[in-house]
Amino acid sequence: MLFPPASTNSLKLHPGKEKIYMTNHIEFVQDWFAEVESTPGRLRQVAFRRGEKLFAMVRPVVTNQGQAPSANLKLADGTTALHIPLSRFSITGNLAWGA
Repeated sequence: MLFPPASTNSLKLHPGKEKIYMTNHIEFVQDWFAEVESTPGRLRQVAFRRGEKLFAMVRPVVTNQGQAPSANLKLADGTTALHIPLSRFSITGNLAWGA
C-alpha cells in the first residue's frame, strides 16, 4: 500500500466535510529541480527528469487570486515536492483507473 486510507490523509474544510486527495500516476514533461521536504523545515533539492513516472498525491497550491499555478506533490516515500508548476507534469492515471 502506497499511502494510508484516504480518510487519514484528508484536509478538514468544514465541520463534517473533508477534501480527499487521490493518488495519481504522473509523468514529468520537462526537467525540473524541486525543493523536497522530508520533515517540516528540512529541505533538499531533487531533480525530476522528463519522462520520469511516479505515484503522488497532487495538492494544488491556490493563490490569493484563486488560481492554482502549482501543486505540492506528496510522494510515495512520504516526502513532499513543493510548488511544482502544473506545466511541468501531467497526470497519466490514478489508482482508481488502475494506472
